[in-house]
Amino acid sequence: MKLKMRIPGVLIVLALILIANCVSSEEVFKEYEISELNLEYNNKSNPNSNTDNKYKIKDVNFKISMRDVEVLKTGDDDYINIPNSFSFASPGQPDLPMRTIVLTFDKNVDIGTVFIKEGKYIKLPGKFSISKAKEPQLAESKAKEPQLAESKAKESTFAEKTNSMDHSEEYAKDSYFPGKLFSYTAGKDNEHTYLIIKVFPVQYVESDKSASLINDLKFGVTYKENPPILAFSPLSLSQNIECLIILPDGFLNASNELKTLHESYGIKTEIVNISEIWNNYDAATFPPYDGCDEYSCGVDYNSTLALKIISFLNSTQNENLKHIVLFGSSNLIPPSYYAYNQEYNNYESWLPTDFFYSSPDYDLIPNFGIGRIPAKNASEAMAMAIKIKNWFNESNNGNWFNNFAVAGGKMEDDEESFIGEMSSADMINQNLFPGQSTEKFFRTDGNFTKEGAKEIFSGNFGIAYIFAHGDGKCIELDDGNFCTDDLKNLNASNKLPIIFSISCDNGAYDTELTDEEESFSESLLKSNAGGIAYFGSSRTAYYNWNIYLKNGQVKKITKKYFDNLLENLAEEYDKGSDGTVILGNMEKNAKLKFVMENDMEDDLGIRTLFGFVMLGDPALRIPGKENNTKSLDKPVITVSSNHSTGYSIDSVSTGKMPAFILNDDGIDIFCSHPSSENLELKIIDTSKEEDEVITKVTLNTENNLINFTFNPDNAALYMVRCSADDGAEGGFYFKVNEKVFFTDDYSDYGLDIDNNSLYNHLIINVSVYADEEGYYRISGSLYEDCKSGWCDSISAANNTYLEPGENVVSLVFDGREIYKMKHDGKFILKYLRLREGYWDEQDYREIAYATSFYNYSQFERASEFTGDYSDSGLDTNDNSLYDYLIINVSVYIAEEGDYRISGEIYEDCNEYYCDYITDAENETYLNQGLNIVQLKFDGEEIYKSKFNGNFVLEYLYLKKKEGYWWNTVDSIYDVAYTTSFYNYAQFEKTTSFADNYSDSGSDTNDNSLYDYLIINVSVYIEESGDYKISGELYEDCDDYWCDYITDAENETHLNQGINVIQLKFDGEEIYKSKYDGKFVLKYLYLKKKEENSWGGYSWYTMDSIYDAAYMTSFYNYTQFEKGTSFADDYSDFGIDTNNNSLYDYLVINVSVYIEDDGDYKISGWLYEDCSDYYCDYVTYAYNETHLDSGTNIVQLKFDGGKIYKTKFNGNFVPEYLYLEKKVENYWGGYSWHIMDSIYGAA
Repeated sequence: MKLKMRIPGVLIVLALILIANCVSSEEVFKEYEISELNLEYNNKSNPNSNTDNKYKIKDVNFKISMRDVEVLKTGDDDYINIPNSFSFASPGQPDLPMRTIVLTFDKNVDIGTVFIKEGKYIKLPGKFSISKAKEPQLAESKAKEPQLAESKAKESTFAEKTNSMDHSEEYAKDSYFPGKLFSYTAGKDNEHTYLIIKVFPVQYVESDKSASLINDLKFGVTYKENPPILAFSPLSLSQNIECLIILPDGFLNASNELKTLHESYGIKTEIVNISEIWNNYDAATFPPYDGCDEYSCGVDYNSTLALKIISFLNSTQNENLKHIVLFGSSNLIPPSYYAYNQEYNNYESWLPTDFFYSSPDYDLIPNFGIGRIPAKNASEAMAMAIKIKNWFNESNNGNWFNNFAVAGGKMEDDEESFIGEMSSADMINQNLFPGQSTEKFFRTDGNFTKEGAKEIFSGNFGIAYIFAHGDGKCIELDDGNFCTDDLKNLNASNKLPIIFSISCDNGAYDTELTDEEESFSESLLKSNAGGIAYFGSSRTAYYNWNIYLKNGQVKKITKKYFDNLLENLAEEYDKGSDGTVILGNMEKNAKLKFVMENDMEDDLGIRTLFGFVMLGDPALRIPGKENNTKSLDKPVITVSSNHSTGYSIDSVSTGKMPAFILNDDGIDIFCSHPSSENLELKIIDTSKEEDEVITKVTLNTENNLINFTFNPDNAALYMVRCSADDGAEGGFYFKVNEKVFFTDDYSDYGLDIDNNSLYNHLIINVSVYADEEGYYRISGSLYEDCKSGWCDSISAANNTYLEPGENVVSLVFDGREIYKMKHDGKFILKYLRLREGYWDEQDYREIAYATSFYNYSQFERASEFTGDYSDSGLDTNDNSLYDYLIINVSVYIAEEGDYRISGEIYEDCNEYYCDYITDAENETYLNQGLNIVQLKFDGEEIYKSKFNGNFVLEYLYLKKKEGYWWNTVDSIYDVAYTTSFYNYAQFEKTTSFADNYSDSGSDTNDNSLYDYLIINVSVYIEESGDYKISGELYEDCDDYWCDYITDAENETHLNQGINVIQLKFDGEEIYKSKYDGKFVLKYLYLKKKEENSWGGYSWYTMDSIYDAAYMTSFYNYTQFEKGTSFADDYSDFGIDTNNNSLYDYLVINVSVYIEDDGDYKISGWLYEDCSDYYCDYVTYAYNETHLDSGTNIVQLKFDGGKIYKTKFNGNFVPEYLYLEKKVENYWGGYSWHIMDSIYGAA
């Protein structure tokens, strides 16, 4: 097939060289000493050998065979796959493997340290573009919008914590990542000491795309055997007990029911009351993780009791104790801790966890299986105990427990992977529940619905795995939500499932502490049906996955965070030695496996572990599964067509898939399975947001094979799912394209046109397939590969003629624009569009390609600010005062011409917003190379600022004149430069406020009350004339907004020099404010009267002060003239006008002071007294009457009938009180003038 290379204006000869590295034996790889890597932990000697001869050394070998290393393509990137490895990278970091070594010692062993004795590594051949770990997803209801969610917990004093919802982390791109060979952690449970060594076998340097494999390591582990320590515990437990029930007062009868049940199948159980723990144990210290402490906490919980329970559990040294039952709600038995991990509101940020009851020694190794039965009172406790007992008896009757339900669909409307279904199917394929009959409640089968959920929770299933969004009370389904009310309305049943659920918030068990309604999991345990146990998350549940393809075939699904933890839980189901399983063993071992296989320095890893909760009885025995752990045979799918166009990539895939042309020829789909008599085929159009299943057929196999011809109606990404009789599923993706489309083959290189060793352009070659020739436009944007929400970008387009077949079109990105981005690293090609003509879009890629690594200094330098500045004062009239502040700005000019440089100066302050002073610009001709340009900032404006200190240069623009336009070639929005220190008095004086004030009260009628508050304002006048000075008076308060009181102005003639002007603020307005304290003068204006252009006069602002200009002395409002106003004296009573013992009116007596007698109206609104910001309105009343001078009592009569209609019992609040006077108006009629008002509660 011909390749056509199209670069506008440039002729390129392209050589395509394909290099295949075929390795037949490992001997061709040269091994190097590990010390040559110079990484952390290299060549460590035994640190304990010379200090404590009690330490022993154990050698541990770690080896990886090159035959086990596989490089998979993830789109255009690489993934280095090593068996039995796990992903550890944070979002945005290279996704490299981690392997875990777990060593088990006797419980009394202490680990000293871990070090490397010797090792080898191999330099992997070729270059690698390692794929990046993606951002995790939330299993939270789409209806619960984070940006609008209000905080559900009490306000936190930890709001300044630095955790963030952006989970990405930076890393060095020009040195080895992860930059360490291993990490380790040690911990103990009741039986063993565990040492977990996490090895990072692949070290990657992104800048040169090189990778090295650590293939041979010998570790030294120092450890010390200690004699058993018998710690004193005031409460002694029997040595043979396996289960401990912790309960509050009143729960003994219910606890005895559980104890009898446990011991019926051999689990010795003891009961401890929390009062015994409270009276006999001191509180432990708080766990060493971000969260509550002795000073503050975001949730009001009984931390002292929690820490005493931890002390009690930590003092137990019973190796047989395996299960702890917390029999009581969170108000009775508090969570062990509230950890803090910032989310979008306080409720989600404060994470309740019972983990430290499981691990009371505060390491991450759980000692016990923990389960909580969230009963609020004795009757609930007994009902739950009987429900568990009846369930156990029923579990031995028949085979109903062998029924297994999986439920899932799409987690987002535009999701192409159907991860809820694919994750569920993957658990079936792994045969994690062998021997059971599986029923799928999938969106693609039309039963991921409320009716389907009702079937699951009504019973007759042993285990149900549900992958759905949650909001605390509901699970979100295709046709609505299944909620707590639905659980309460189920018919009673004893054949109930154990629920594994990836749903945010539905595992919350602290609703009493957070004033929330009962959660889904709490209701589930209290329901007559629902379930017998719930494994889920107490707050937001993060999940993360990758689907790896090989030629379209789904080969591997990886899981991280909550989906990984629940998969661990399922894997633990087959660990029973006698054909049965104990729930607490599953819970404990799932957590232990999660700690072993994940990076616990990852905030989301810790959040997942702490948020994981079991509601139910951890000592409950459940039927085991058949002794068959072999994975099921997945159906194998192949897809072919006469019009294949090679392979394509898509955002869903981490590998390539077949691509076909949309035409009349069908696409043949084959599915094979070695033993299934029937195969079900589903073809799914992933581009749709509803009715995605295009075809669903079940066919009999012939020679273990079925064949189906599919005729697609539209271009899209299609997913094929093939299911066998045993429930195993195979998956396959392929694309159907229009007649012109991107083939998703790309390459890039730098182009140096003028042979100066600097790239003029970055070329990205884009492969386009055209079934029909014609003119097309290809455009795209090039972005920095950055972690922030806003990354710099530039654009390019190519209008070209495409011939039939595959064409290579070049997008040419300006090297100078790339230089200006100052980015070292890869660039991301985004928003790639293929249009016929200018508007008719044929194909589109939101994220298309990641380039090779470049340094910005490899590109031609652009016109730019160089970062060199200096400053000085300029005195042009020899009066020893600066007329200008000069800032010299250095610029590099790539092409000579007319340029304009402009900037603004601000005060240098420690706040986010600092006061603007003035701006300056300089328009000049500049030569190629370095130039110094002066910006001259007006000294008079600096004087008016009254600011002493450094000035900050911001909003700096460099513009080039091209024709009639000034085009920006560089800009700096933030701080470009900070000047030397200056006093404002060093600059030319101008008409302005002189920063000199005083205040006093003025009594004009000799009645010992102030008629005015006088503030004397000093101004400097440069030129004599008529001036106006005005200002506003405010209360002095600690809030951002303080109450306005009144304003004043003075219009007068002022002479050149210093003048003192009085502002007289009305004393009656001050009295009405009822405010005692100092007053603040704000919004001060100095204006000059000047003739305008049309012969009249205008007031021109010469100076202004918006913030506080002056603060007065202290005054009491009673020092000022009273004026007509409310007197702040009220009383109330009910009045019965018809003697029927019911009030016809609620009467409120309102006291008012009247300065001049006359006709007045008093009115007000009545509200319920509630604790919310907005309380319900009740009714309105007014009274129009003649009032004499002095104090008067006016009655407001509120209608008793309207009060009755509210059905409100409590206090009432009068608000929006108005005192109005009737005065004659301009037209000879009358108007009501407001004399006083009270807007808040009177």
